[in-house]
Amino acid sequence: MGGAVGPSHIVDFVGLSFTVHDKSTGAVIESMSQNQFWTNAGVTPGTLLDPRIVYDPLAGRWYAVNAGPDAFLAISASSDPTGSWMGMPITTSVTGDLLVKVAFDATGVYTCFYGGSTNANCYAIPKVDLLWGGALAAPTLARMASFTNLAYEMVPAIDLNASKAVTAPEALLTRQGGQSGTNLAMVLILQTVTWSGSGCLALNGSCTASISAAQNIATNFTYTSPVSAVQPGSAELIRGAEDHRFFDVFASGGSIFAAHGTEINGRIGFEWFEVRISDGAVLQQAELADPNADLIFPSVAVDSNGNLGIGYTKTSATEYPSIYLTGRLSTDPINTLRSPVLATAGTAGYACNLHNPTGWGTYSSTVQDPSNPLTLWTFQEYANNSNNCQWATHWVSFSL
Repeated sequence: MGGAVGPSHIVDFVGLSFTVHDKSTGAVIESMSQNQFWTNAGVTPGTLLDPRIVYDPLAGRWYAVNAGPDAFLAISASSDPTGSWMGMPITTSVTGDLLVKVAFDATGVYTCFYGGSTNANCYAIPKVDLLWGGALAAPTLARMASFTNLAYEMVPAIDLNASKAVTAPEALLTRQGGQSGTNLAMVLILQTVTWSGSGCLALNGSCTASISAAQNIATNFTYTSPVSAVQPGSAELIRGAEDHRFFDVFASGGSIFAAHGTEINGRIGFEWFEVRISDGAVLQQAELADPNADLIFPSVAVDSNGNLGIGYTKTSATEYPSIYLTGRLSTDPINTLRSPVLATAGTAGYACNLHNPTGWGTYSSTVQDPSNPLTLWTFQEYANNSNNCQWATHWVSFSL
């Protein structure tokens, strides 16, 4: 479950396939297997796991990542995702990963891989070194910085600030601890990457990335491993344990925003945070929970006015897994969200006899529209048929 939105296209990049839609009609323009995508990009894929993709409106390029057995990065030749791509291995030290991340700011592209241990490895690349075509025949990793043994499942932030200074920090965020736990103090971990040197915006010259020490940030919340989510009738429970992650981190106005699932009063809800990058201060922290439902796999984005949007799946004993939206205006009282809105109703239960409880899709994506930055899009799962191991997906555009 991963996707991104460009000026004219929407791309789903999921375990099964790479699919490009016309943004205005939703029509499928191109679709291929994930294996074929990476082969076309010039890399020899092994066992392919969960991909991720983002669109960078500051550069007019798409970036895609995957891992297993090597960690791959691919860059499009233009803003058209049906055109040429060029891929390369970032590292051969990853043995498989279910949490691959890629993000960017005005200076760099950042990707993090959780390599099957308790730590993450992250990489920072000057963006100019990846924008192949013209003066740059192929992407180069010659000035890439490697940061190894970072905290578990570290996530880089998407930062759309076109005026961001080269020396301004890129934020990385995760939470303390692993997937399992009961009433653990919720402690966020913030690190920042900064660039130095006169050549970070040029193809040649000095450009070095460095990373700060990890900053532990206390919150007022606790974390408990998410329980299994309920569906109507005889449908299987949905495994909630993988909902412990930040699926994305979004930077806006000097802050970063993120959300993750946790058990709240015996059901799955989520906690969301706004953290100031400069000093790690928690500016907002709040929960969204429903005593009669499970709210799973949230993802967040912020529009150009600083309004926060969140997409997620809701399921209960009386409601099939459905897509919901919530959010807040930047002028709303702090720590509050607007009432949730149903976007796409589920019509069946989801079951998969490969797992019990059955697995859901692990990720979701929420992004800002590059053509209309007051519009957000979210890519979420819902259930619409009883076929074994088959869920459904929708893109939903919305504004706050």
